[in-house]
Amino acid sequence: MHINESVITRMLHDLLVDIKLDKFTCYRNLETTAIESACAEIEVEQLKEILKKYTSADDMFTGKYLHGTNQNIKLMVDMGKAVDAPETAEDVLFKLKDKEPLFYRCLVEVFKAWCRKTQKTVSPPEILPEVQNVSITDLKEQLTVP
Repeated sequence: MHINESVITRMLHDLLVDIKLDKFTCYRNLETTAIESACAEIEVEQLKEILKKYTSADDMFTGKYLHGTNQNIKLMVDMGKAVDAPETAEDVLFKLKDKEPLFYRCLVEVFKAWCRKTQKTVSPPEILPEVQNVSITDLKEQLTVP
């Protein structure tokens, strides 16, 4: 199956509009930090919608130029599935790599932002429950060398 170049351009443009990066003049030099910053400004539900929209596109499997390798395509499908099964998100996040086609890089950053914003934050008492009962003098005594 062959994909039309205008479809590729439209898909990339639509994604860049959704993550508010369509104002850049030279996409070739778009840095990951710019993509990351743009994604950080997007609400969790919108990140989820972007992931679902672009990882379930029928023409995704025909646009190697847009998406990169077959492995990239599989990872994008996994990212889309992870928004409905958050327990798999950490495994998918571990597999992601930088320096890939822009469309892929943008979706990777959308996914990373979604993961950051949906991770359960652990309260300090859960991390160090015993710290509440330790006084400064106890710490000083532990640090002194006999």
